[in-house]
Order: sequence, then C-alpha cells, then structure tokens
Amino acid sequence: GKAVSDYFDSALKTVYVKEVTAPTGYKLNTEVYKVDVAAGKTLSVTATDERVTGKVKIAKIDKETLAFKAQGDSTLRGAVYGLYAKEDIVHPDG
Repeated sequence: GKAVSDYFDSALKTVYVKEVTAPTGYKLNTEVYKVDVAAGKTLSVTATDERVTGKVKIAKIDKETLAFKAQGDSTLRGAVYGLYAKEDIVHPDG
C-alpha cells in the first residue's frame, strides 16, 4: 500500500477528515477532524457513528368520528397499550 505521505503534497501540514458514507444502520457523522500530517508518519482518527433508531407514536381517536376528542361525556384517557414485534428486532451489526 501507499503511505499517507504518498497521497498528500509534502507541503501540506494540516488536512481535514470527514465521513462521507456511514455504515448501514448508522447515522452519518458530520464532524470534521483536523489532522496534522508529517511525511513518513502514520496517523489515525477515531470517530464514532450513532445508531439509527426509530420512534412509535400512538394516538387514540374516536372510532366513529375519527377525532382525537371523545363524544359527549366520554373520555379517551386511561388506555394502556402493549407494543410487540412479530420477531426479534436486531441491529445490522448484531
């Protein structure tokens, strides 16, 4: 392989590194990392990608009116819900 110095003009002292594609299931890390380069030296940058997550929002509505408000003196308060997955939900990295 090529050394870092083979990729950069030897006059460069500082470069900036940014992720352009995130791994599947992770959000793109938009942070820019400043790296001071020197010929013949190997440098590493440590970055962290955040997992993609989802949200579930439940809204109870009146069956007949399809409104968020119950009819008459009725109330939609006090409902208890259970959320179940048909199968285990596993992140792509296991």
